[in-house]
Amino acid sequence: MKNFQNRKKQMSLRVAVITLLSALLCVAGLFKLRFNTQAISKSYLSVIDEDYANVRCMHQISHLMCEHQMLVFSHLLAEDPESRPRLEESASEIEGRIREQLASFGESMKNSEYESYYHEIYGGLIGYFKNVEVILSFSRKGETATASYYMNSSLKEYISGVDDSMDRLDQILEGDMEAARNKIEERTRANNRESVAILAVMIAAAAASVILCTRISEDAAGTDLLTGMANVDRFKKYGEGLEKNGRIGQYSGVAVSIRNFRFINQEYGSKAGDSVLQQFAGILTAALSPGEIAARNGADNYILLIKKDNVRDFLGKLKNVEVVLPGVEEKHRLDSRCGIYDARDDDTVSSIVEACVMALAEARKNNMADQMWFLQDMQGKILERREVLNRYTAALNKEDFQVYYQPKVDMRSNTLCGSEALVRWIRDGKVVPPMDFIPILEEEGRIVQLDYYVLEHVCRDIKGWLDAGMKPVKTSSNFSKLHLRDEGFADKVLNIIKRYGVDGKYIEVELTESSGYEDPEALESFVARMRSEGISISIDDFGTGYSSLSMLKDVDADVVKLDRSFLTGLERSNDLTSRLIANVVQMIKDLNRSVICEGVETREQVDFLKGVGCFIGQGFLYDRPLPKKDYEERLKSPVYGTVA
Repeated sequence: MKNFQNRKKQMSLRVAVITLLSALLCVAGLFKLRFNTQAISKSYLSVIDEDYANVRCMHQISHLMCEHQMLVFSHLLAEDPESRPRLEESASEIEGRIREQLASFGESMKNSEYESYYHEIYGGLIGYFKNVEVILSFSRKGETATASYYMNSSLKEYISGVDDSMDRLDQILEGDMEAARNKIEERTRANNRESVAILAVMIAAAAASVILCTRISEDAAGTDLLTGMANVDRFKKYGEGLEKNGRIGQYSGVAVSIRNFRFINQEYGSKAGDSVLQQFAGILTAALSPGEIAARNGADNYILLIKKDNVRDFLGKLKNVEVVLPGVEEKHRLDSRCGIYDARDDDTVSSIVEACVMALAEARKNNMADQMWFLQDMQGKILERREVLNRYTAALNKEDFQVYYQPKVDMRSNTLCGSEALVRWIRDGKVVPPMDFIPILEEEGRIVQLDYYVLEHVCRDIKGWLDAGMKPVKTSSNFSKLHLRDEGFADKVLNIIKRYGVDGKYIEVELTESSGYEDPEALESFVARMRSEGISISIDDFGTGYSSLSMLKDVDADVVKLDRSFLTGLERSNDLTSRLIANVVQMIKDLNRSVICEGVETREQVDFLKGVGCFIGQGFLYDRPLPKKDYEERLKSPVYGTVA
């Protein structure tokens, strides 16, 4: 970032020198404009920094509140009374951290126009903690019913009040920051217009200034704003220049990603994550030799062109890297993974990037390999990826994608009670497994078309079954988190369902647990719209991500599907795993959500799940995903006999 800022200053200085030599009037005008821009920008940037800090503080309080609530839940559900003191100690420690954040937040909001919101939040939290003490006192005495009553009658009201106050203030502060950004942009545009008028006084000075200002604009357009390093566009232009000069074969492409970066973001916050990205970008840039380039390729991914003779030395510089995390005294060791490809003279920059990214993907699969060189057998995977993308649209149009249905079973009566719609690609007469094309379509952002395609076929099939006098069961249809970027997502889903005249009670929209990472507000809005139309919402893969408790708290879903990994742990005869599953199931049911477990493959798993109160299962013990014709037979004979 500093290098980028230095380049901008150097170019601005050249403009000023040329203008000064041509006309003092021009210099005076530019100085005035620059002074005004800095003063205005500094004022509005101060507003943005302060509001951003307050928003981050509220998010931290909200995160800690979720942890505190979980401990209160655990206290009520604890089977062993001796574990309760430890839970209370943990809750007290988190309460202290919340109060520290609250004090810092209050100091920042003092004498501001939004101070009243702070008092609402403060009052709500104090009331919350007082009620928690009452609830814990009943829980210690074993009066769980009374404690639960207090939790439902009063604690929920305080939590809701605090959340509402934070949401309102969050929206206001976001609006303030957006307004400040607009003011900066507006003033910048105005100054640009004035600059043109002043520079027009001297033709020679204007010509020189325009040339240099163009270079500044190109520099900015080719720069990643967070890290200050090159972006993908500049990287590609640089690589294309090497191609034209016949020098591309002298380089190796290197794709780099930071290991466990999501953990850093989740554990220390996005501000710390941004700092790590900036520091790592500086490390990569400092390791370059003349004629080499590094660019950020989104998130924590970077791509580089390194001269072949320098590759080994460069890779050595990525070992034992340390960064400083904001608010953490000790340095943090940063590990990375690399995919490397030695370019050939006939390569393009796109093929180089494709190859080194493929090698990086292989490195991710092999936890023992931090640095993976592109091997020739990986070429087949690149060709497969291209084939998927090239044939995808035609396959949709020809309906080569077929919808299969995997039954969901009420394990108490061994009776079909629902199903999940899954897609299979019939290509050249063979069934292509979903893992061979779903991740590729997800990465390319083209999965959204397939999701709507599946829902349309589900609605068409349900309508056909109803017309034939068959009784369908509720069917869940999966949707990628990419849909949440589309404001018309809910309308598109509802339009498909209404087009076929299907009652919403037969449809369930299934979203993965990770859907709430990027835009939780969009997720909550979508869920609310679906439920208002009588369409159920299911959270898939629950327990595999960082946001599990937040999803339960914030998303008003109907069904929570436990990931199959829970049962994998159960098979290791881990008593802790058994207790964890039991408590998770109970917690989900206490929140008035239905619970289902996928990956059921043995009778022992069925017995355990029924024992902890999870009565709906899905897995190979009952049925694999069935093509439409076989599934219709299951609809006609919904009882599984003595399977479990």
